[in-house]
Amino acid sequence: MKWIVYILRLRDNSLYCGITNDYAKRVRKHQAKKGSKYVASRLPILQGRAVLEFEGKEAKVYAAKLEAHIKRLSKAEKERWMTSYEPGQAYMDQLSADE
Repeated sequence: MKWIVYILRLRDNSLYCGITNDYAKRVRKHQAKKGSKYVASRLPILQGRAVLEFEGKEAKVYAAKLEAHIKRLSKAEKERWMTSYEPGQAYMDQLSADE
């Protein structure tokens, strides 16, 4: 199964990070105020980006680790994920080191 890490920019310019196995469905759920309370109180979604997809039996584990990593970043670092991040092995090595 595929798992996706995504970031949403909300009305107040805050950023929300989450994981899902169906990005379009999850965004629709957020827009219907049935996702997280944080997003529901800051609608509309101004921008969204699926930042990385994982596949395979460990996909959910890796997606959850990346989500936790992104949530610990500063807003400026999260902004870089929204605009310019390109996945690569160096990132996966860093994620493993964070365990």
